[in-house]
Amino acid sequence: MSENTTKIRNIKQYLKAVLFNAPNTIDSYYTALVNHDMYGGRTIQSARSKGVPDYTYNEGESL
Repeated sequence: MSENTTKIRNIKQYLKAVLFNAPNTIDSYYTALVNHDMYGGRTIQSARSKGVPDYTYNEGESL
């Protein structure tokens, strides 16, 4: 709610809309947050060249 810059005329309708849309938007939020933390805006290829471990899994490999 702190990122909204427009005037809210009907707070009840606004809160209903925010709560209704929350499950759809939280996944994108956390995906972007993890991508930023893991790669800092770099591509995966440049991250690998800087020493970030490769955690990819190939079929048939055991943990």
